[in-house]
Amino acid sequence: MLFFNGVLMSFEHHPNSKKVFDYYQDRFASGSLALWHMCGISSTFHKNRRKCLSSLIIANKGSYKTQMMKHFNSSYPSKTWYVPYQPTDRALVRECKQNEKITKNCLWYIDDAAITFSTLEGPRHERLVGLFTSALSNNDYSYSDFSETKKIKVDIGLYVNIAFEAFSMIKKKIMQNTFSDRVVPFNFIVSEEALQRTSEEYACGREYGKPPNIKMKLTKTKTINFSSYLNEYRQCKSLISKHCEIGSPRAGDWLNEILYDIAIIEGRDEVIYEDLLLFKKELLPYISLNLRLTPVERALLRYLDINPHPKISDCKEFFESTLCKNEFPEDYKGFNYIKDEEISRYLVAVNSYKRSSEEIKQRFEGDVDVG
Repeated sequence: MLFFNGVLMSFEHHPNSKKVFDYYQDRFASGSLALWHMCGISSTFHKNRRKCLSSLIIANKGSYKTQMMKHFNSSYPSKTWYVPYQPTDRALVRECKQNEKITKNCLWYIDDAAITFSTLEGPRHERLVGLFTSALSNNDYSYSDFSETKKIKVDIGLYVNIAFEAFSMIKKKIMQNTFSDRVVPFNFIVSEEALQRTSEEYACGREYGKPPNIKMKLTKTKTINFSSYLNEYRQCKSLISKHCEIGSPRAGDWLNEILYDIAIIEGRDEVIYEDLLLFKKELLPYISLNLRLTPVERALLRYLDINPHPKISDCKEFFESTLCKNEFPEDYKGFNYIKDEEISRYLVAVNSYKRSSEEIKQRFEGDVDVG
């Protein structure tokens, strides 16, 4: 599912993750996105990792993605750096030479990819995407200074915010030179109901206190032993490959690194089975370039075409109808066991999707490419 469904898994083995999740779920209705940011931060603490984690965060407007980024930048200033708006590769090279901190174990933040990428044309755009791609792939960037070729060393990850509408407009620009292969998409929707609640609480002056600042240390992680949960691991790896439109070897690399990230957040040097469970519950549903819906959500989206303003009783009648049986033959039997409060929750999310009809149409029909 692409929204928080109100059912929390146990955080018994993840007290640090729970602190982060609870604070940001309460404040911005974005607990899973906060955990994703924490994974990016913790990836800079891998002593024996291959790469820092990088991500393209695709979210609906008004979903607090900028505020989240600012919070983590403020909490971990030595591990994060804001890329200036409308940068050029030469400007970034100069900044790297003047500020050594941002070249080593650092997460670079781009708050609005539409501004960063859409205003550059031709060679300037190609050089900028080339810098990011080379930095994420090879930890360096080569450039020509008059007759001499120079190289800078960088060890970074890249977290990039972009709204759904902007992504649909500039996806071909941003997905060039295998750049899309280097970043993990995190496709996050905050429901209209949750946005309304948090907005009203803010307007009423609610105070949340300081966000949790989890202390982490440079850690040499142990090799993961998958023997006790190999099937679940393979399932996760397969789903990442399918929904990110990438090759499975790289998907496997991503999964391993994210599991290490979770362990480091909890102050461990080894991955445990519960780390995979946490990943499956709170992160895996969002790692996608495509809109993915549960059978119930697909059925309700179909019913909204017939009845734009259904009551819970209307939905239950639809679940029992011949139309539902014919269109969802493999799933309709399970619909009869859904409780009223669950239907209400599904309707909130699906109505949120429906209100963004153009983005939903583009993504639901698979109109997302990486070329």
